[in-house]
Order: sequence, then structure tokens, then C-alpha cells
Amino acid sequence: MVKNNFAFGKKGDTYAAFIGANELNYADSLQTELIQKGKQVFWITEAGSKSEDGTFEDFMARVQKNSLNFDSKNLVLLYQSREGNYELKYNEVFKVNDQPVDSNYSRYQSPYIVANKKAKTFKFELNGHSLFLDFDHMIRTIN
Repeated sequence: MVKNNFAFGKKGDTYAAFIGANELNYADSLQTELIQKGKQVFWITEAGSKSEDGTFEDFMARVQKNSLNFDSKNLVLLYQSREGNYELKYNEVFKVNDQPVDSNYSRYQSPYIVANKKAKTFKFELNGHSLFLDFDHMIRTIN
């Protein structure tokens, strides 16, 4: 289910939420790819379950009520969920409950793409298909 800047899904008793800075939309009629347009975006991902959250509807309601604040001028993202306070400031340390989190790792390191944090373009590949992204030039190509 996609509603404004929220997307929710579930498989069995496991739940997932994606929150964007901007409205989320499907890229195609098959509803296999979720995108948000804009030069300034963020993604928040949250997982839940029936044992932690109750029904899927309860999970969706909780996530939509969580505190979220994005300062687009100073590039500061604050998100609160359950007992966790998450703070992300551009060019600074990511913090959870005021404690720094080590983020010294590649931006992407998977069978589909390997890219460092400073990469300007990204090409994801799987089974002869690819997705090319260039955020600086707002280019998105699927092959």
C-alpha cells in the first residue's frame, strides 16, 4: 500500500515500511519499483512484526504517527520510533539515542552493485537487466 510519502508491505507476520521525503509512486504499471522524485530526498526503512506490533493496520498506524522532522536547509533528519531516536546530519556522524554509529562502509556492496559513498552514478544489474541512476543530472534509465 502506498499513501503519500509512505509505503507499507507485509509477508506473513513480517511488516515493512518505507518513508520518503516526497510522495512515493510506482515507476510502472506492474508496481514492482517504488520511486520518489526530487533532488532532495531521504528514505527511512522500518521493520515490524505481528508479535511486536499486533495487526498490520496497527503497524501502519504506529509508523505514520512516529515523529519525523527534516530540516532541508541544514540537512538534518530526525526520526523517533518506539524508544529509538535517530539523528542524521549531512557530513556528520549518524546517531541512535545520541550514540554515534560507525558508518565507515561502502554505500553499496552486493551482487547487484558495488559503489562507494562518493559515487556520482550507480548501475544496478541483475539477470541482464540494469538500472542506471545519476542524481546530479536527474537521469534514470532502465534496460
